Amino acid sequence: MNNLIIASLKILLSSGIFYLIYSLFLQNQTFFKINRTFILFALIFSLTIPFLSFPISDISENRTLGTVLNTVSVGTEKINTNSSFFTENLVFIVLKYIYLFGVAVLSFKFMLQTVQIARIYRTGEKKTYGKLKLIYSHKDISTFSFFKLIFTNEKEIENKDFSKILLHEKTHAEQLHSLDAVILEIICILQWYNPFVWKFRKALKETHEYLADKGVLEHGFDSTRYSMLLLEQTIGVQPGLANNLNKSLTFKRLTMMKRKNASLASKFRILAAVPAIALVIFAFACKNEKTEEIKDAKSSTEKNIATDKTSDVAPEFPGGQEALMKFIADNVKYPEQAIKEGISGMVYVEFNISKEGKVNNVKIAKGAQSLLDAEAIRVVSLLPDWIPGEMANGEKSASDYTIPIKFKLD
Repeated sequence: MNNLIIASLKILLSSGIFYLIYSLFLQNQTFFKINRTFILFALIFSLTIPFLSFPISDISENRTLGTVLNTVSVGTEKINTNSSFFTENLVFIVLKYIYLFGVAVLSFKFMLQTVQIARIYRTGEKKTYGKLKLIYSHKDISTFSFFKLIFTNEKEIENKDFSKILLHEKTHAEQLHSLDAVILEIICILQWYNPFVWKFRKALKETHEYLADKGVLEHGFDSTRYSMLLLEQTIGVQPGLANNLNKSLTFKRLTMMKRKNASLASKFRILAAVPAIALVIFAFACKNEKTEEIKDAKSSTEKNIATDKTSDVAPEFPGGQEALMKFIADNVKYPEQAIKEGISGMVYVEFNISKEGKVNNVKIAKGAQSLLDAEAIRVVSLLPDWIPGEMANGEKSASDYTIPIKFKLD
């Protein structure tokens, strides 16, 4: 449950920061293609944040440890069914069904829009328009495009500015704006509780219209006459998935058409957004990992406690290696929080056997996660005295050991 909450918070925070960057550096600029790319990148990246991890190694540390003992595997036992555990599960279940209800409602709406377009296509008269297809409908609809299809009504053809309308929709179709719209609808379905996703959706729709308007004006049409056309158009029935000429953002489009191309200062302003984007990626997707090379870490079937590098007679755990592994396995308590969060991993615990056989200097040689690391240190610190090692001359000697403890979820 905690992992899902953390993942959702990462997505929410990441999309919020990206929207702030968009608002500060890109919004209201005439870099429409850059804006379109940024919006799609920001949303897709935010959605995949929980699954991304780019390891960044800390200072590499080559460590020559003492004898690496056999791996002790520790599994989970029955989770305590206390009241707090049931309470957490109840909250999770309620939140899950609220989320699924929102997904179901928006998915149903998405399907209705798709069916609506399919019906207009099925009942309309079809004609070829270059690489595109024109569908003339008897219904009172505004002209709109959906992928390589342009839908219009029979009355619209009589409009003297129909060529401009057609060119506008052709730009939408050729630049695959409908693909963006479908991607955004899917993201909105999955992230319906995220306000920044809806803000980005609105921003992308605006960007699509700016791009289409620019496509019309680049063909030499008079900007004043085209502006009048935007104001004259009336809104008919048009599916939410489609792109069309008329939107509530008409006045924004008129303002944007009058705006001159971005100045050199504005271009440098765009460049200033790059470090901010890199910082977000680093903060959310890069994982700091301390790299330690454990030398002589042989597998459990290849090594015993029998021989140590510093002793002719190695220290011995009372009862031998099997007794040592049994002691650790019997005393390790898999952290309940780690079980709930689905945490597992291998912990390498380093310790020293003194000349008196005492267990000293217990520390993590290579950790997995704080909960698992703490439990591993606790158990190894409980080890009873060993039989000390001896040099060839009979002198007692200290020895270093490392024991891998593998925490695995049953």
